Amino acid sequence: MLIPASQISSFNGTDIIKTYEDIQNNEKNFEELFLIHQNFTFEENLVRLVEKTNNIVPNGSKLQVTDLMKDIILDAPKRAISFTISRDFKTLEKILINNLKKYEGYIKVASLIEDPKTRGVVIEGFITGEKRVIDSFCKNKDDQNTFLTEVKSENGLGDYEKSFDQFLTKTDVKTKVLYDKSNPKAYNIDKFLEFMSNDKSVFMFFFVGLKPKEYNNNENISIENALINVFQVEILKNTRIQYHWSGRNSRGVTQLNGEVIKTLLLVPKNNINEIESRDFLIKLMEL
Repeated sequence: MLIPASQISSFNGTDIIKTYEDIQNNEKNFEELFLIHQNFTFEENLVRLVEKTNNIVPNGSKLQVTDLMKDIILDAPKRAISFTISRDFKTLEKILINNLKKYEGYIKVASLIEDPKTRGVVIEGFITGEKRVIDSFCKNKDDQNTFLTEVKSENGLGDYEKSFDQFLTKTDVKTKVLYDKSNPKAYNIDKFLEFMSNDKSVFMFFFVGLKPKEYNNNENISIENALINVFQVEILKNTRIQYHWSGRNSRGVTQLNGEVIKTLLLVPKNNINEIESRDFLIKLMEL
């Protein structure tokens, strides 16, 4: 965990991170640093901690990007632009919005769940129409531990996959309670690059903003939504690479600034800068 250096006296000073992602590690920035930290679970950090303390050889391996894969990956921004102006984009958006409207009552109830992990899993399940999640929530809505045990699955890339003639899309549903400060994780970099090496791949975020008009009253909750490409200009500028939290055999994960989600929920847009997006992909591949 990152804590202000001035509050620590029992550690060797050389062991304390003075800056993290250009953020000074001091009292002034404690809240911002904590928001970064709180999105990473103990399990996600266990491999990294064990490697650091015991020199244990890590499992898994970084994705090895071949020259052919690199060319396809660097074409991803061009594919993204083509998709966002296509009828297929509208089709995908309609599917997700229809599910949101179909299960709106359940989503409003789920928005009052205090645990963000449980809340996210439930809402993602309803929006993607995942029957297993929907059935388990309806059966175990008063027993969150049982619900999470039943729906536990592999941590893949995205929550919803849809294939079109020219595109293969994966969409990650991100829920945001608009009065909360949070910086959600975006994606595992190795899994993202592997998907981008498919010559039809397009990766999207479906943001769901929950705005209670009164606390503890799901009848007064408004729901906003926006389908946004991973290379959208503001998203790209607000994507932080978190390789510090990963094991040696991983490129790490990315994390979004929660404020950009609020902005795009108000005014959804999918403007993409192809050159900046390619530079970002090169940076990921070189990690």
